[in-house]
Amino acid sequence: MSGSVLIDPALVPGEIANGESTLAVNPATDADREKVRTALAMALPGDSFSSRELRLAGQQTMLGDLKRVTAFGLALAALLAGSSAAITAASSVVDRRRTFGALIAAGTPVRMLGRALRTEAALPALSRRWAPAQVASRSACRC
Repeated sequence: MSGSVLIDPALVPGEIANGESTLAVNPATDADREKVRTALAMALPGDSFSSRELRLAGQQTMLGDLKRVTAFGLALAALLAGSSAAITAASSVVDRRRTFGALIAAGTPVRMLGRALRTEAALPALSRRWAPAQVASRSACRC
C-alpha cells in the first residue's frame, strides 16, 4: 500500500490511547477498503473496526426499532384512552339510570339523550384541543 502512514503507539498521548480513537481512511475502491481493514486487523489484533456504512446501518436499525416502539406505545395509549372513555360513558349511564328513565317518561327523545351522552364523553378531549387556542387568543387580546 503506497502512501501508507504508520503511527508509533508510544507517540500517542495516554488519554487517547485508553479510549476510543477514530482513524479516517478514504480508499478509492471497496477492495482497498478491505485491504485497510485487513492491515488494521493484523496490526491491532483484538480491536474492533467499523466503517461509516456499518455505523449508519446500525443507527438506521436502532431508529427503525425506536419508530416501531413509539408507534406501538401510541397505539396502546389510544386504545387505553378509548376504552377508558367507553367505560366512563357506560358507568355514567348506569349511575343515572333512574334519571334517564324519568327523562324518557317525561317525553325527552332517546336520540337527544344519546347525543348528550356522546357530547359528555367527548367534552374532555375537545376542551383540551381548544383550550390552547383560547389561551392564545386571550393573550393576544390586551383587553
